[in-house]
Amino acid sequence: MKKLLLKILRWFNLDKIFPITKLAEYTKDNPQKLANWLVKHIRWIKDRSTKNHWEDPEIALKRGWCDCEELACIVYEVLLKWGWQAHIITVWNKDKCHAVCAFQEVHGFGGKWCYTDFGGLTVTTARSLPEISECIYKDWIGWAVCDMTGFPVSEVKRM
Repeated sequence: MKKLLLKILRWFNLDKIFPITKLAEYTKDNPQKLANWLVKHIRWIKDRSTKNHWEDPEIALKRGWCDCEELACIVYEVLLKWGWQAHIITVWNKDKCHAVCAFQEVHGFGGKWCYTDFGGLTVTTARSLPEISECIYKDWIGWAVCDMTGFPVSEVKRM
């Protein structure tokens, strides 16, 4: 019975899922380690509803799957627990929208702007938060800094 339960936990990836506090402790001040862990243990699954619903990052982390918004929120929560400043940004073009957690990495990448998504950690050439949108979509139309519910707190659009 114990072996069957362990198999089920492994199948759903639940044997490796931590609450956000534990994940923050495990990856302390190491965004590369955090990104690697998330890519290995969290599966991307497209939103099932037509509304782009942002779920609680703790639920998504425990479940072991989410889409880009929840992943951005997980990274955001971990970085806040590290005491870092982070931003959830959404970038869109005419076809799609993508959410990432952006931050300025001061420990190992010389203050460069980075973002984390299902592709892992990306160190950019951006010199400011607005320039990250071009690193995500070259043909971006707009971007916004959002809170953890997806509500925009600022917006910039390309003319």
